[in-house]
Amino acid sequence: MIFQGVVSGWLARTYGKKSFQRFYEWLHRTALYGLNTGGPAGEVHQSGEVCLLRRLAVLWADSPVVAFDVGANHGDYLRALLDAFRGHSNVRIYAFEPAAGPFHALNRVIASAPPGVIVESCQLGLGEKDEMRDLFSTGEKDSSVLSSLYSRRLDHFGIRMPNRETVQLTTLDDFTAKKGISRIQLLKLDVEGHELAVLRGAQKMIEKGAIDYIQFEFGGCNIDSHTHFQDFYYFLNDHFRLYRILRDGLFPLPLYRETDEIFTTTNYLAERRTLPVLLNG
Repeated sequence: MIFQGVVSGWLARTYGKKSFQRFYEWLHRTALYGLNTGGPAGEVHQSGEVCLLRRLAVLWADSPVVAFDVGANHGDYLRALLDAFRGHSNVRIYAFEPAAGPFHALNRVIASAPPGVIVESCQLGLGEKDEMRDLFSTGEKDSSVLSSLYSRRLDHFGIRMPNRETVQLTTLDDFTAKKGISRIQLLKLDVEGHELAVLRGAQKMIEKGAIDYIQFEFGGCNIDSHTHFQDFYYFLNDHFRLYRILRDGLFPLPLYRETDEIFTTTNYLAERRTLPVLLNG
């Protein structure tokens, strides 16, 4: 408490002074890393996602599991899923990737699925309605991680996205109805700014409590899709508890704050409110 008081007093004396701006900018960037945003948050093995998957695998050790990997790309997250659920006897994963190049790479990952884990690859994207959309990319080798349904403005990074590929989208509600899927234990979304549209296309499943956990990414892509964390909070809050995913656990976000609008890569977990609190497990 004494240290906190000293720091608070110092900040009060230096607040807003021009001579301290570079220090404050450094402090801001450091704090963002401490909040697990940006940098390693974009890597599945450094972001805390693997830790979360292992925790869920233990939770569901004796239960059937249906997981959706939406925006599977080349399969990095899928590999983590397969490793986490290795040894489980009743797991079905649907991996969605609309782009042709990554889809072929994804199928090579699927071939390594362990016994008891069935993976179905779907050359589809999910969204708010059935439609054909342009998928934008740089066209460079291994650039598909940047591919987006939005023509992103990345000139400040020296990146342009002139290439287009027409892809098919459907809604999660329609897909689950056609497949006869009544419950999803884990819905993972990493669709470069289109996450909110996917959730809107899952309205029926969400309202009937048929999705247990939703993991979604939020960051720079949401600038280009003109979506805010506030949109996610108010869309999900009635049915889910929200957490920021950390490298070693979860941090609860019970209330929305404007300071939550952090447009660098951040991973969040939504937990259905009728479930026991995972944080206490």
